[in-house]
Formats: sequence, C-alpha cells, structure tokens
Amino acid sequence: MISTLRIFIAQHCPGCAEALDIAHQIQQNYAHIFTVEVIDLSDEQAIVPEGVFATPTYVIGERVVSLGNPSQEQIKAWAAATEIDTKPAEVSQDCGC
Repeated sequence: MISTLRIFIAQHCPGCAEALDIAHQIQQNYAHIFTVEVIDLSDEQAIVPEGVFATPTYVIGERVVSLGNPSQEQIKAWAAATEIDTKPAEVSQDCGC
C-alpha cells in the first residue's frame, strides 16, 4: 500500500523552492512507498490540517513529520518506517493442527 506524503508550501516561503525539488526527488526515488501531493496554502480550496502552521511542512497520513525541509537521512527513515507499516502481515501456512 502506498502512503500519501503531503508537502505544504506558500508563495512567500524561502524554503519552498527546495521543497519542490525534494518532492520531485521523493517521487523519483520512493514512488513505491509514497504518493506526493504538493499543496499551496495560497489556494483557497486547500484543506490544511491543524498541525500545519508554517511552510514547508511535510505530513504523512495525518502526522506532521517535518516542519522545514528534511535531510536525506530523515526521508530514508520515513520511507523505511512507512514501508514496514504498510506491508501486509504474513500469514502462517502452518496451523499446527
């Protein structure tokens, strides 16, 4: 199952150009784990979660995972944790009957 990573940006934000680059990198390198959505807070129809009060903000599911741009190590950790959380549980074929 693929998780959604939402990146909230704003036009006045100096770090948001880098956030767009990071969004592209994540789409390239982690497409099997994340669908990336970039949400511009200047869009009047944008739905903004309660925990988003600065830009850029990165949200996986409903959880804010970064205020500001993350390092490559942080992104790798998110991917690893998300991949583990979204894998289906293995079912034992040996019922012990």
